[in-house]
Amino acid sequence: MRSLTSSLDYLVDTHRRHIERHTVTGCVFVLADRVRLINRSQWELIAQHQSVFLSWDYLHALEAHPPENVESRYAVIYHPEQLDAPLAIVHCQLATLSLTNFQARSPGEDQEALTSWISSRVLICGNVLSSGLHGVAFSPEADLELGWRAVAEVIYKMRRAEQLQGVVDGAVIKDVSSDHLSGTAVLSRYSYRTIKTDPDMVITLTDAMSTFEDYLTGLRSKVRRKVKKVARELEQSGYTSSRLDDIGPHEPRLLELYRLVEAGSDVRLASISKGYLTAMSDALGDRFVCSVIRREGEIVAFVTTVKDRERGLSYYVGFDREMSDSGVIYRRLLQLSIEDALAMGCKKISLGRTALEAKANLGAKPVPLYVWARHRVPTVNFFARKLFRLVPSSVAPERTVFKQTEVKVQAC
Repeated sequence: MRSLTSSLDYLVDTHRRHIERHTVTGCVFVLADRVRLINRSQWELIAQHQSVFLSWDYLHALEAHPPENVESRYAVIYHPEQLDAPLAIVHCQLATLSLTNFQARSPGEDQEALTSWISSRVLICGNVLSSGLHGVAFSPEADLELGWRAVAEVIYKMRRAEQLQGVVDGAVIKDVSSDHLSGTAVLSRYSYRTIKTDPDMVITLTDAMSTFEDYLTGLRSKVRRKVKKVARELEQSGYTSSRLDDIGPHEPRLLELYRLVEAGSDVRLASISKGYLTAMSDALGDRFVCSVIRREGEIVAFVTTVKDRERGLSYYVGFDREMSDSGVIYRRLLQLSIEDALAMGCKKISLGRTALEAKANLGAKPVPLYVWARHRVPTVNFFARKLFRLVPSSVAPERTVFKQTEVKVQAC
């Protein structure tokens, strides 16, 4: 009887979800293919307090230098009874993806079976060039359940509008931290499913840490010696580090080094294009820093750091993995990013989702991240889940590198 009751409840709920998916929220939408077609003052009513990756200037720079397989789409959502201030803003990217964007953990039968049909146009709420929930932001007064229902509706509208140029196979909302996952639960009513991805490695600093020297002081003595040893070894080998005042003249070299790292990445949803780093630097001003490592005057490695509210994001890096000193150089790049984030007044530092052990050794703790995904054909969701299993998902090691318990991880 319990099994029969459970089955009946499932069928009733399935019917309810079908009705919900086909019932409008009543919200009012403005959709645009170019950010300049959106009312800037209305967009910035929300964006000014949100991620830098939703700022008007950044989106304009991204639009001018997009990845070759990505197009941006925008929406402003209004409550029908309050048209003078937005309920939410949305930035989506229409991305053309295939298995060439993924390096399977264990190539074989799964990958071969999927290759035959996966050449997808996917609508991504978020930014394939950044890690974080950078595709949607709400008014502080917004009802989040209504807001996320409206986001699901606007994604549906966008996806249907794009059908004129070809089928859009699925929709993805990236990246939701574990702390915010419950607030997005209503998306399951629209047949979205959560998929856990690699964690973001985040350092949360104490109030006493405002410089890199303060950070070093907070480390356990054994860890501090190892960190200092990295810089000393490179210096003794003839390497120097500095910040670039002007990226433009050096961008060809930076892109060359970036491509060397990109070639070994497990996931490459999109690649930055020529002019993107310079445009981003110009758009963000003092919220963007690029540090480089040189040998005999030539740039051999670089790291970019972005200030996103109180958080510093270790953004793109570049170096030659084949260099004999590549391991030490990479660890030094992480240190430079921490130093740059502290110089910009950041209280948290996101080091990203790769090389988890090296980042844990610097005090970073894992913050679980998820994406919500939905395929246009319900029965294909099974295969979509198999596709995402091809994306490596690693477990971050736990390290105690700070004195006592001065630093605690906090999810954003």
